[in-house]
Amino acid sequence: MRSTERSGIGRRTRGELIRGDSLVHIPAIWLWVGVVIVVALLIGQFFRKPGQVAWVILRNIVLGCLFVFAVNWVGSYAHFHLPFNPLTALTAGFLGIPGVAALIALKLWIFTGN
Repeated sequence: MRSTERSGIGRRTRGELIRGDSLVHIPAIWLWVGVVIVVALLIGQFFRKPGQVAWVILRNIVLGCLFVFAVNWVGSYAHFHLPFNPLTALTAGFLGIPGVAALIALKLWIFTGN
């Protein structure tokens, strides 16, 4: 057995990132804290300017749906199709063009044979 195997160097467990030569452990609670902070900020924005925020969300959802339809229209020439369901509509709606790009990347990465 090599000395690195005995000392535990090189082994990673879930929730650890490598920074340089040392491992940094990130507990799952901090990820949830980040999610709660982002949701609280979004709710705060909504109550501050409800009409404006609702309009922006509605606009983004409509544009996201149009982007998915555009990808399917252009992709029909290359036999590429993104399914249109609530998950893809929300992803495209809330994230916009980067969300559609992420959906395309996931489709090509996960379902390469389809």
